[in-house]
Amino acid sequence: MFQRLLILVCLLTPSVLAADDVRVIDVDGAKQLGELKAFDSTSIRVGDTPALNVDDVIAIDFDQPHRQQKSAARVILANGDELYLQIQNIDEDEMTAKWSELRDLPDVMIPLETIQGIIFRQATRRELAIKLLRSIVDHKKETDAITLLNGDQVSGEFQGLDADGVSLDSAVGVTQIKVTDIRLLAMNPELVSFPQAKGRRFVVQLTDGSQLTCSSLSLAAESKLEAKSAFGTSFQVPTSAIQRIRCVGGRAIDVSDLEPTQSKTASFLGGNGKAVRLDRNVLAAPLMLGGRRYSKGLGVQSRSELHFDLDGKFSAFRATIGIDDAAQGKGSVVFRILVDGKVAYESGLMTGKSAPVDVPAVKLEEAQTITLTVDYGEYGDILDYANWCDAILIRAK
Repeated sequence: MFQRLLILVCLLTPSVLAADDVRVIDVDGAKQLGELKAFDSTSIRVGDTPALNVDDVIAIDFDQPHRQQKSAARVILANGDELYLQIQNIDEDEMTAKWSELRDLPDVMIPLETIQGIIFRQATRRELAIKLLRSIVDHKKETDAITLLNGDQVSGEFQGLDADGVSLDSAVGVTQIKVTDIRLLAMNPELVSFPQAKGRRFVVQLTDGSQLTCSSLSLAAESKLEAKSAFGTSFQVPTSAIQRIRCVGGRAIDVSDLEPTQSKTASFLGGNGKAVRLDRNVLAAPLMLGGRRYSKGLGVQSRSELHFDLDGKFSAFRATIGIDDAAQGKGSVVFRILVDGKVAYESGLMTGKSAPVDVPAVKLEEAQTITLTVDYGEYGDILDYANWCDAILIRAK
């Protein structure tokens, strides 16, 4: 059975799975393909192969097709998660909503303090969609802010949302605004917080575009996963609604969860370049390479240089690299990885039309430092939206 499984893995392309199969990727880069037989927060088993320790797993791919959500609200959480929901009510403590796609599930309750913002009306143009997201992610004013469909902005204190619309206490008093007139709501960052993630967790990407971090997952009956979200809500999600599960907190340590000892950015024409983004591309949108979304990684623009201390604790480094889809085929960069100051990997010139590259494991036994650089390509730093996706350091055993 195991030999037949290996043959099947070789015959299938990385993007093709049988209806009931998943692809499990471990810290050594090995892939197991087969039906998901058992899964909990400690182990996973596919087909007839031996169970894997979840600590040794990077990701589980289901490769279900994405179904674009146009009518749902896009709820941005403070930990970077995004949920597509049909909002029913928001009071002073929490949001009550229905899942956009998983409509048979009970209502989801989200603590208001964990919500960074809401995009009520989605944009069809990529540039506008990114601009709307940045309006929430980069919102710094110590006030809640509403952007209307006509472009006007109203600031004040958010009071709640019900069937009559959104209530906002502004300079002219409490105002009721119809939800149909609102483009987005950005919450006062001083009042936004999220429980700090610790230990093992799972980032679940759904077919409707939602991304949800869970503190626990386990395989339930009838092809469903029992999940507990990072903000406390428990629910069951059908495996048919899952695109990918990213395992975090095991032997693979995400670079985006570490503090660099040194970070340098420089624009081609002088001065500081765009700031490095954690788990987003440099524009603050989700990390996208070749049509696939990555929940973990670094978004940078050339030229960037990030140094990390290793103290001899790691055995290897892995990543998937490329220019983000937001560049729409443009941009050109060179990725380099230095270990203890010496070049251990160089990508050669990559453009926005280049396919994503899985970096071969860079050995780190007893290494003290690793440096990740992205250098200019052919046209300065124009549209050089470079991504280090699934950039991980693997703990030595």
